[in-house]
Formats: sequence, C-alpha cells, structure tokens
Amino acid sequence: MRILQVIPYFTPRRGGDVNVCSNVAMQLSRLGHEVTIVTTDFELDRNLVNVVEGSGVKVVRFPVELNISLFLITPQMKRWMKREIKNFDIVHAHDSRTYQNILVRKYAIRHRIPYIIQAHGSALPFLEKIWIKKLYDLIWGNSILRDASTLLAVAETEIGQYETAGARRDKIVLIPNGIEKARFSQSPAKGLFRKRIGIDEAKKLILYQGRLHKRKGIDFLLDSFALMNDKNCILTISGPDDGEKALLEERSERLGVASRVKFTGFINNVSEAYVDADVVVYPASNEIFGLVPLEALLCGTQVIVADEGGCGDLIRKMNGGYLVRYGDIIGLSQVMTHSLNHPEEGRKMIENAKKYIINNLTWEKIATKIEESYENCIRDF
Repeated sequence: MRILQVIPYFTPRRGGDVNVCSNVAMQLSRLGHEVTIVTTDFELDRNLVNVVEGSGVKVVRFPVELNISLFLITPQMKRWMKREIKNFDIVHAHDSRTYQNILVRKYAIRHRIPYIIQAHGSALPFLEKIWIKKLYDLIWGNSILRDASTLLAVAETEIGQYETAGARRDKIVLIPNGIEKARFSQSPAKGLFRKRIGIDEAKKLILYQGRLHKRKGIDFLLDSFALMNDKNCILTISGPDDGEKALLEERSERLGVASRVKFTGFINNVSEAYVDADVVVYPASNEIFGLVPLEALLCGTQVIVADEGGCGDLIRKMNGGYLVRYGDIIGLSQVMTHSLNHPEEGRKMIENAKKYIINNLTWEKIATKIEESYENCIRDF
C-alpha cells in the first residue's frame, strides 16, 4: 500500500500522537509498505526525522505561515496535497481540529481516497478554548468525522467520545497504542538520574513524567504529596512545560513542599528516571491511553494512575498497578504511602503488566492490526 500519514507537528515534546505516528509509520515500512509522513516545520525534531527516514519512511515538511494558537496554516502543504494525494491508497490523519485535517478531507473526497482519523483523545472539546473548538466542529470538524472511512480509538473510553461527537459506531475501530519494547528491555544503571538532579540514594522518589498541562492532574498530585508529610520523600516532576509550571511551582510553595519538589523539564532518557523512581504516579483525567505507566512498568517500577479513562481501564485489565479516584487527595496520599512501604506487592503487579504488554502491546502487533484496518477500509470504500 501507498500510505500517507498527516500530523500537524513532529516533535516528541508535543505528546503521544507523534510517538504513535512515527512508530506506526516505521513498522508499516518494515512490513513492505510505501509510507510518507506530511507535517510542518513547527518545532520540528530533526533527530526524529532522521530516525524515521532511516527506516524507509519519507518525511515531507512544510513551513507554517501562520500560527493561531497551534492552528498551523500551511499553504504550501495545501498545494502539495491538492497535487499528490491522488497517488496514495489511504490517508491516516492524526489529531482533530487541525488545518491539516481540513485539507485531508477536502482533497481525499475530491480524489476519492479513503481517509482515517485518529483523534488521540481529542474528539470532544475538553478544557480550554471550548467555544473555539465547538466553532471548528460546526464549520469543519463534524464533517471531517462524518466523511472519514474509519475512526481509530485506542480504548473503550475513546469509542464513547467519538459517539458523543456524533460518529457512527460501525465506523469506529478499537486498536490500542503500542510501546517500544526494545527501548525499555535493557534498563540503564540505577543512580544516574538521581545523581544528575541531586537526589540522595536514601531518599524515596515519587516521579511524575509527562507534559505539564492542566489535564494531567499534577495539582492533584501536589496536594496529595503535601498530605504525606514524609520528609524523606521527594517528588520529581519531569516533562516539558505546557503552560502550567509557574502555577505548579507557586502551588508547591503555598503547600509548604517546595523544598521537596523538583522540576526537571524535558528529559531525553526517561528510562533513567523510571528506574530510579520508587513509584511513578500518572494522575491524569480523561487520559485515553497513557504510555508513561507502561514504560515505567517495563523498567520495573510500580505505578499509580487515576481510574478515570482508558489509562485506568488498561492498568485494571492487566492488574498492573494501583488505581485511585481522580481528585481523591487523601486516597492518593494513602496509596503513595502504601506503595512505598510495600514494594513486594508492586513487584507482583509489575510482572503481570510486563506479560500483558509483551503479549498484546508491542508495535509489531499493533502495526499489523492497523495494516488490517487499512486493508478493510480500502476494500469497503
């Protein structure tokens, strides 16, 4: 197959959608397909481009001529898509409410090419800019979902989101995200991350890894950490700032725990952080999948996640970690204390999770399911 994948940006700093796009593209290329990724030059990660192109995938990037709150307008991409989209068998568009998806729908329909939408948890207008998102849906978004041949969901939660957005159930295909098993199969030596950020080996380390965004529940984590009142415990918040760092620093000061909270920013080798942590907490709400807990489990570290959404459903299914109700500050505080004091219980859950991930969630297995979805989509178009 000649496969076109479309994504508005191409940098791991922007989240899991880029991870999914790049890994799916590389695996499909290894399966013998001709894969092209079309993106923009916004925050372009050239190292990632080199890795992806090294696997046989072509990456075409276009300049952003106007950036309206991450609505990245690319006239040159429009001209390219108008001319080139007819040369592909199928188009796989990532995210929703993008300028790029407007182009995909317009030119895919014009040239009678089936297209797939993978919203990555953004099918509904959550959190900020709700009225702008609703306006986009009214003008373009509803039509983009309606005319897609297939909508990819990674969890039952996301199926419900698509249906609430007005999508037909028979168009929705459930395929979970994958994980790079090889990347986490050999854990780095312990102590490197602690040494780099100045945490003593005798300290207990709780880790949050991910974007600093309001939907990630880091304020909830800070409130719970403050209740622990354990002077021998450090909370490390790692990941790129998505507008929340200053507010979180102010909150830690107000709670009286600033001396025991460390903000590291974006880190390249997350494995070093995982293996040095005693427990990884991922308290996000409305998280449809969540790669961070799975990565931590493959590195042998116990996890705590909010039970709301697909991430909690998956951890529950594999019996791979602790779950807490989102917003239950006392409950999270108690579970963090319990996990630190009962590591043998966590080790059993880690083994459960590793078996499930290896048997069900490697990118090789996931890419095969996506390949089948493409084939069905083309056949039924």
